[in-house]
Amino acid sequence: MKTENQIAEENINKIIAFNEAYKDWNNKKLNEEARDEAEKFVDECAENDTDNHTITLLSKEHKASCQRFLEFLEETGERTLGSYGYHIIQEKITDLKQAIKLYEDNGI
Repeated sequence: MKTENQIAEENINKIIAFNEAYKDWNNKKLNEEARDEAEKFVDECAENDTDNHTITLLSKEHKASCQRFLEFLEETGERTLGSYGYHIIQEKITDLKQAIKLYEDNGI
């Protein structure tokens, strides 16, 4: 099962890959083959809903979800699970904070 931070990393990497391909596609200094490959990647992303706009929206939704869950865990986590689940809650809180920070560090 993926952690929230792993999901955030994947989303950020998709955005970066799309942006790089888009820049290459429009870079007149690159040879035609490289520009064609970049254009193909951009088109595939658009077809698969992994274009920059869609992934950015999904990333914003994921970040907001992480923030809500973090708030919930910080307020009710130990009361809900008791001391038995304390270490599990702390691991999840750390994971959520890392995912949120990753998004913020990348302007999302």
